Amino acid sequence: MRIGIRQFLVCFDARVALVPALLVLLSCGGGGGGGASQSETSAPPPSVAPVSPALEPVAAPSPTPVATPRPGPEVLLRQGERIDGVGEVAIIRWAAVAEDGAVIALVNLVDQGLDRAILRRSSAGVWGLVFGEGDAPVDVDLSTLSEPSISRAGGALFRAGRTEEGLPDRLFLATLDGVREPADLVGVDFVGSADLGPEGTVAFFVGRDCTVTEEGSDRCALELMVADAFSSSRVELGDIDLSFENPRNPKVRIGAQGEVYFSLRGSRDEPTLLRYREGQIDTILTADQEIDGSALTRPEIQGVNLNEQFLLRAAFANDEPPRPSLLGVLDERSFRVLAIEGVEEARGVVTDIDALGMTDAGQVLYLVTISVGSGEELERVESLRLGDGVTSIELATQDAPFLDF
Repeated sequence: MRIGIRQFLVCFDARVALVPALLVLLSCGGGGGGGASQSETSAPPPSVAPVSPALEPVAAPSPTPVATPRPGPEVLLRQGERIDGVGEVAIIRWAAVAEDGAVIALVNLVDQGLDRAILRRSSAGVWGLVFGEGDAPVDVDLSTLSEPSISRAGGALFRAGRTEEGLPDRLFLATLDGVREPADLVGVDFVGSADLGPEGTVAFFVGRDCTVTEEGSDRCALELMVADAFSSSRVELGDIDLSFENPRNPKVRIGAQGEVYFSLRGSRDEPTLLRYREGQIDTILTADQEIDGSALTRPEIQGVNLNEQFLLRAAFANDEPPRPSLLGVLDERSFRVLAIEGVEEARGVVTDIDALGMTDAGQVLYLVTISVGSGEELERVESLRLGDGVTSIELATQDAPFLDF
């Protein structure tokens, strides 16, 4: 089977892969730790983990070979499949799995005019509709349903735009008890980054009193909100001033123990990566703090693991503008680079990097877009990779053999 891997997402802890027309349960492995470095001025560019193709299995010689069953991928959902009470699946866009084996999927349904819907597959293997036509409020535009976050217990947090232009997105939290909005957003002009924690806690940024600058950029007075099943509250940020910020810049993620981590744009000694836990705000990184010889500018948190390693999109402050965006793992001792936009590889130039997930061992699943050729001959090839900043394995490549169904 040949694949174009834009339409997939791997929930790494649970080994669920989404490829065109199929939702597949599979297994994958990875490497160990290490670090890449970047020093000031005349130092060479930061090293990027070399990419190796997935190794082909080689049978060891044996005088009496014995056939043993090998676990293969399990197909969970197919394009064109009809689900009782739901309809026919047109496109599978995204999926993730909870610890109990339940799967949440974002799909387009033929029977709903190709509008998007959220489906849930129970641990018993039965698919059902969580949110879609007939369930959504009348002011929700189902074509804008976004990729959900998922909790250990199988809850899902997702957002949707409004049918009336200029109104903020709505957030929805789906649990086994139904779908509700996690907080009252009356008076909110903008809903920013949001995440769902392992026990169902929701953290998100909201913007109030929003205006548009002469350059056409939004500016809002931002607040960080944390909500659980019973209430929502605004996080007191102390001396951090978010009264006139671009609401799209801050990013938030919830850790395995319920800690709320968030990234901000900052300058000089201002904080750029912070932790909120039990009413306390702690600074993890500042704008001028050097890691391996260079500060990180514009850091955006993409993930965090149990060992407090951070998956970040950022750029090196020492690089000449325009600084290329990169993806890496930050810990107490180093920043390990996984991929850098603008780097030339054997097939072409890296033009885009998407973070998909990180394990507690610091292994990262990510998607790299490579541009080959130029002008009318320009072709974009997508590559799914597993790396730790020292080594990187290419798991799948667009238009290359992947799985045989």
